[in-house]
Amino acid sequence: MDNLLIYIPVILYLLILVYIAIKVVVNNESVTTDQFLKGSSNYTWKILTITLVATFIGPGFSLGTIDSTVVMGWTFGLAVACTPIHMLITGYFLKRSKNAEAITNFRTAGGLVEQTFGPISRPLLGISVVILYTIFAAQLIAGSVVILDVVYGFSGETIAILIALIVASYSLSCGISGVVKTDILQFIFLGILLSFFVYVGVNIVSTDIPTSATLSESVNIDFNFSVFLGIAVIFLLGDAFQPVYLTRAFFGKNSKSAGNAFILGGSFAIIWFIILTLVGLAIANQSINFNSEQGVIVETLGFILPRDGASYALIVGLIGAGFVGLIMSTLDSVLNSASGSLIDDFVSYFYKNISESNKLVLMKVSVAVLAIIGSIVASYHPNMITLLLQAYDIWIPTMLGLLIISFFRVGRPTKIPSFVPLLAFFIGVFVWSFGFIFDDYLLPWSVYGFIVNILVLLIAINHYKTDN
Repeated sequence: MDNLLIYIPVILYLLILVYIAIKVVVNNESVTTDQFLKGSSNYTWKILTITLVATFIGPGFSLGTIDSTVVMGWTFGLAVACTPIHMLITGYFLKRSKNAEAITNFRTAGGLVEQTFGPISRPLLGISVVILYTIFAAQLIAGSVVILDVVYGFSGETIAILIALIVASYSLSCGISGVVKTDILQFIFLGILLSFFVYVGVNIVSTDIPTSATLSESVNIDFNFSVFLGIAVIFLLGDAFQPVYLTRAFFGKNSKSAGNAFILGGSFAIIWFIILTLVGLAIANQSINFNSEQGVIVETLGFILPRDGASYALIVGLIGAGFVGLIMSTLDSVLNSASGSLIDDFVSYFYKNISESNKLVLMKVSVAVLAIIGSIVASYHPNMITLLLQAYDIWIPTMLGLLIISFFRVGRPTKIPSFVPLLAFFIGVFVWSFGFIFDDYLLPWSVYGFIVNILVLLIAINHYKTDN
């Protein structure tokens, strides 16, 4: 009976997922490309806040924060807690800018950058988003393997592909409507997970850990500012202004509603990661010798509760369901955004006469294809944080500058020559490539590539003075 309790929560979660998918399909909420990418209605700030939080708080950041804080202490935890600051900046702009209302006119980030940097920027962004989110999908699927291994004892590429196909099946059937509805479900599980984190953090302090399970020396958790700065900047830039978050502003009721959602969602995320950092520090103070570098939060529970008890089985089952949902709620958003960028921004640039109905079919097919590719990548690169950093290394020096400038110039079209975004792209890559020869100095080379990239773009805008 105890073993059955472990599986019941995740089974119930998957059944609810099936129910949501059937309801969306029956109600025809995703039968056009607009519905697939923007939903069947304009969402209020409450719904936008929930879907932002559920999308932003993924397993890589959550597990990675606790796991890495156990080893690095405040250095890593506070660096991750700085990441949601970009959501506060985004939200403040959406609420205050008179031009921000134009943000709801777009359905992909490609349309946003095209307004500022011309048609060539759209396919450039589109293919970059696909590469970025394929790696992100791999990172999320790798997270599912870790959780299922630690919680349920499952392992192997088969599980990774199964998770990817489950997410792809309802993502391609439901579009963003299904994504939003499942995000609401996951928001409930986030509350359960947060309660569990607090429970572990409070109780591990007073737990007597057997000597056989502890390290010979205490864990070094001294704060290292230079390491903190590098991690904080790379995570902040890497996660800032990503299309998967900007789309929440695109399908918002208005820019002010979206602004409120970004501010509230960012504030919640900061609190979330600070709590996870404190939990990681509480675990680190016990100097436990873990069997794995990933998923230590679940291993820690074994020292607090008897492993053969019903309460342990039920809590672990809820944790498993919560983390599976955490993975799925981010993965479905990533796949939806990637498929939209691939077809709407990249393919449509080269095949301009493609019909909307054919676009929708291609978007749905690409969801499944990208999910499978992501699972294959995950099988070769199983470490979540490593995959996350690899994705950021590609994104930061190439496309981030385009999106940042385009976002703050929304509603102000320009006529910049097509060579400008291409020049900025290749210069950013060139500077970043120095990282293969020279060690990082204070900041990763991808950050220096970003600085040069965005300077080229800003100089071009100032030079041509093409505002209408």
